[in-house]
Amino acid sequence: MANLNRANRTQSQPGPVNSPAGHSPAGHSQTGHSQSSSPAAANPPTQPLRWPHSLSWLLCGGITLALLAWSLQDLSLAALGSVLAKVNYGWLAVGLGAYLGVFVLRAWRWGLLLAAECWPGRLGDRFNAFLIGYAANSILPASAGEVVRAVLLNRFAQVPIQPALGSVLGEKLMDVLVVFLILVGLLSRQPQLSDSLPLGLMGSVIGLSCALFWLLARYPRPWAQASGTILAGLGLSRWRDRLEASLFGLLSGLKIFRQPLRFALTLAVSLLAWAINGITYWAVLLALDIPDPGWSGALITQSLAAFAIALPSSPGFVGPFEAAVRFGLALYAVSGTEAIAASLLLRLLMYLITPLLGLALALRLGLSKNDLQSAR
Repeated sequence: MANLNRANRTQSQPGPVNSPAGHSPAGHSQTGHSQSSSPAAANPPTQPLRWPHSLSWLLCGGITLALLAWSLQDLSLAALGSVLAKVNYGWLAVGLGAYLGVFVLRAWRWGLLLAAECWPGRLGDRFNAFLIGYAANSILPASAGEVVRAVLLNRFAQVPIQPALGSVLGEKLMDVLVVFLILVGLLSRQPQLSDSLPLGLMGSVIGLSCALFWLLARYPRPWAQASGTILAGLGLSRWRDRLEASLFGLLSGLKIFRQPLRFALTLAVSLLAWAINGITYWAVLLALDIPDPGWSGALITQSLAAFAIALPSSPGFVGPFEAAVRFGLALYAVSGTEAIAASLLLRLLMYLITPLLGLALALRLGLSKNDLQSAR
C-alpha cells in the first residue's frame, strides 16, 4: 500500500503539493507550474540567509583586521618575547581566580534580572549556561554566545527563551552603564586623561539608551503592536502575530527597569563584578612588572575594552580587545610592546583558558559544537 501511494504521488502533478502555503497557482497549468517552480521549491530556506550571513562575516572581518593592524603597528617580536619572558605566573593565577569568581556574580545577577518576570532557575543552571555561552562566543561570531546561553538556560531550567533574551539585553545595558560610571568616576580624579575620551558623547548615547530601555520596559505591548503594524504595512501580515508575541516576550525580560529596588540591587552586584574583574587586569600588569597604572588604570583599561568588544568582530573579539588595551595603557605611557604583551596574557586567561573550561563543561553535560551552533 505504501509503495502504491508513493507511485500515485509520483504520477500526480506536484505543483500544489510542493508549493509553499499561499503560493498555489489559481489559473495555470499544474504541469507547467510544477516544472518551473520545483527547483526553487526544493531549497527555499537557504536563499534568503546567504547574503546577511556573508555580510555579517564581511563586516566582522573588516573591523577585526583594521583594529588588529592598528594594534600591532611598530611591534617587534623580539621585544615582545623579552617582555613575556619575565612573566610572574603567581599573579596570573590571581587574575584567573578573580575572573572565574566574576562568573558566579554574573550568574547571580542574571537571576535578579530574570526574577523580575519569571522563575530564573537555579544558580548552578545559570552559571553553567553563562560559562558555556561565554565559550560559544570564542567560536561563534557577533557575540552569538549570548543567544546560546539563553537557549541553554531554557534547556537546563525551562526558563522561557524570550524573557531570557530580554534579560541579556538589560544586562548589556546595565554593564555599559556601570562601566561608564566607573570610567567617569576615575577620570574625574585624573582630568589630564579625560580629554583623550569623548565622555560627553558617550554619556549622551548611554543616557538615551537608558531612556529607550525604560520606555520599552514600561510599555511593552504598544511597542510590540507598533512593530506588527509596520510589518503588516510592508506586506508581511502573515508574520505579524508571531512577531508581536516574540517581541512582547523579549521586552518582558526588561521588567527590572520598572522595579527601582531590584534595579538598585542588580546595579550594586554589577559594580562589584566589574571591580573584581578589574583585579584580573591589574594582576596581569603586575605579572609583567608594570605597576604604574595601578588598579585605577586597570579599571580604566577594562572599561575601554568593555566598550570595544561591543563592536561586531571575529570570535573572541580579536582586534577590538587588543586595540582597547593598547589605547588604555598608552594613557599611562605604557609602551605598545608591553600593552600587546598584556593583551596576550589577558586573552590567555579570558579567551582561552576560561572558554576551554566552558567547553569542557559542555562536553561533561553531553553538549557538542553542533548543539552550540544550532542554539544560535
